[in-house]
Amino acid sequence: MTFFLPAFSNLHELLETLSYIATIIGIVAIYLTVKGLKRDQEKELNANKQTLVNNSVKILKAFSEKIIPEMSDFVNKYPVEVEISKRKALEEVNHYITDDLSKIDKLPKDEKLDWAIEMQAKTAAAAGQIFNELEQISVYMNYDLVEPNLVFGPIHKVFLNFVSTNSDYLEFISSEDAPYENVHKLYENWTKVERMRILDKKQSALNDEKRKLTNNE
Repeated sequence: MTFFLPAFSNLHELLETLSYIATIIGIVAIYLTVKGLKRDQEKELNANKQTLVNNSVKILKAFSEKIIPEMSDFVNKYPVEVEISKRKALEEVNHYITDDLSKIDKLPKDEKLDWAIEMQAKTAAAAGQIFNELEQISVYMNYDLVEPNLVFGPIHKVFLNFVSTNSDYLEFISSEDAPYENVHKLYENWTKVERMRILDKKQSALNDEKRKLTNNE
């Protein structure tokens, strides 16, 4: 009995020591695992952020190098195409008038005819192509694939102005097969954001005015 007691005691201490070491190793392993997960998460977040920045740069580049120049061309071409469409319509009408004395030199005032001429002129001036490009680009903004602060400021006014000015044509080309949902959605969202910005500026100006009146400035 006296021979086994010290051995048992040493074994017990050894097991406690091994248990303690195992616990420490487990804690260290968990710490390293959590640290590794956080590091991987940070890398993923940084990679995602970089992707958003890269997408934002692509959108800005597309606007500056392609879409805005096309919009400028459209503004210049549209009135020319209106006159061309009017002349073609006039020729078409006179084609069916056999009596030369009855031929007309000016189109009659007609709301539907004016609308048809405008749609034809906008089509010829490539408004449809611009809206197709805006539809593709709007996906990036609608699905948070860009950094909003990088994109909104430089292009929102150009986008809103073009869509607003040509809303009649957007409705004309929208259909079940090509609803231009992303253009409609982005226009609605950005209109609200811009409206809020305007209201915030007005509220800030009112607050400054109240402060000056209160302080007798």
